[in-house]
Amino acid sequence: MAIAVWHATDRDVRFETSKTGIVNLAQFEFVAAVATDNLERAFQLTNNIDSNWTANKDVHVAPGQGMQLRSTSVGDLLHTKDGKWMQVASFGFKEVITTEQHLCQSVMARTFDA
Repeated sequence: MAIAVWHATDRDVRFETSKTGIVNLAQFEFVAAVATDNLERAFQLTNNIDSNWTANKDVHVAPGQGMQLRSTSVGDLLHTKDGKWMQVASFGFKEVITTEQHLCQSVMARTFDA
């Protein structure tokens, strides 16, 4: 039970990907794993509310990341144990696919629909 948290490396990327539903993981960086299977809880635990979120006991900061990470926000990604990529939306989350998944789906469609 864990959710991987990925932050966009560029503010504009967060809003571009929300339009297409396809995200390029090269534009995001893995920042933490959160010991929960609840998206809302993972979001809450990776926000600076009363203190720096990296100190939360259920949060495991990714190797090489500093301890002063920004809060998770709109456009960032949460990757669930069952393989779903969920993008933080203005209200809640929406499922997206990665460019790699999109490529595989396109190849499969061309191969089997031909």
